[in-house]
Amino acid sequence: MCYDAGPRRPIRVTMSHRRVGSILFLLFAVGIGPVTAQTRPRPTPTWNVERSIYAMDDTPILAFSVRSTTSVRGNPAVLLIRCKQAKLEVFVTALDVKGSESVNVRFDKRPYKQESWSYSTDYHALFSKSPKLLLKEIMRSSEMLLEYQPFVASPAIVKFRLPSFTSHLPELAKACDLDEQFQQELGIVTWYRVSEALSGELVKLDDGSKVQLQCLSSPIKGTPMHEAAREVLKSLTKDHRVRLEYDEETRVLRDAWLAYLFLEDGTDINAELVRLGLATVHPNHGCSRFGELHSLYEEAKEEGRGMWKKRIPQSNR
Repeated sequence: MCYDAGPRRPIRVTMSHRRVGSILFLLFAVGIGPVTAQTRPRPTPTWNVERSIYAMDDTPILAFSVRSTTSVRGNPAVLLIRCKQAKLEVFVTALDVKGSESVNVRFDKRPYKQESWSYSTDYHALFSKSPKLLLKEIMRSSEMLLEYQPFVASPAIVKFRLPSFTSHLPELAKACDLDEQFQQELGIVTWYRVSEALSGELVKLDDGSKVQLQCLSSPIKGTPMHEAAREVLKSLTKDHRVRLEYDEETRVLRDAWLAYLFLEDGTDINAELVRLGLATVHPNHGCSRFGELHSLYEEAKEEGRGMWKKRIPQSNR
C-alpha cells in the first residue's frame, strides 16, 4: 500500500500478471536484470620487495614480505624473507609473543611440525632457526600456517597465502651469497663457460675460478695421453655452457672447486672422460659416484679405449 498527499486513505495499487511480465521482459531486453550479490575474487598475493643499503658496510639489504590473511587482535602478521649482511633470515613479525620459542608450522595439507624459533628483543617477531629449510618449504607450498603463543592469550594461528617465489630466487641468491649447492636445491642453476682446459681433469672457468673434476685422475703430465685427455676435455666443453654439481663431503681441493661438470644437453663430462678411457677413478674426497664411474672405467679398460688401447709393437728393422 501507499498513501496520497490528501486524507490518509489507503490506495491499493494493482497490476496484472501480464503487465508485470511485460515490464520484466523489457528490463531484461535492455540488460537490466535482478540485482544479485557478486563475490569478489580474492586478489592474487604478491611479494612486496624492499631494497636498501646497510650503512655500516654498504652491503645490500633485500626483504620480501607478504601479509597474513588472518589477524590476531585485529592485526595481520607479516612473513619476511630477508638478506642482511649476506645472511638469510626468515621470520614473522607484527606479533605479540609471550616468550615461548615453541611453534607449530604447517604447509598446505602436509602434517605440521613443531619447531623452536627465537623471538626478537621486543617480543614482536619470531625467527626461524633453520631459514634455509623453511625457504625450501615456502618454495614448494601455496599456504603456510603458524601457531604460536601470544602474550596473555590462548595459542593463535596465522595463515599466509604464499605467492610464487621463483622469479625472486636469483636476486635473493646474490644478496645472501647462497652457496652453489643450496642454489641447486632451490632450482637455481648457475651456468659458466670453460675458458681453458689446464689438464685432463682441471679446467678454468670464465669467472677465473678453477674446477677439479671430482673422482677423476688424468694421465701423468708429459705422457702422450695427458695431452690427448686435455684436448678431448677442451673439445667437449668448447662453445658450451657448463654447470657444477658437488658432493656433500668435500667441495674444495687446494685452490679449485671439486665438482662434476655437466653441459646444457645433460652430457656428464666426468663420466664421458672415464668412458673414453682418458681418466681413472679414485674414491678420495667423498666420491659419491665411485661405483657408477668405476663401472665405466672397467668397461673402457676391457674395450681397450684411450689409455687402455692395445698397441702393436713395431718390429725392429
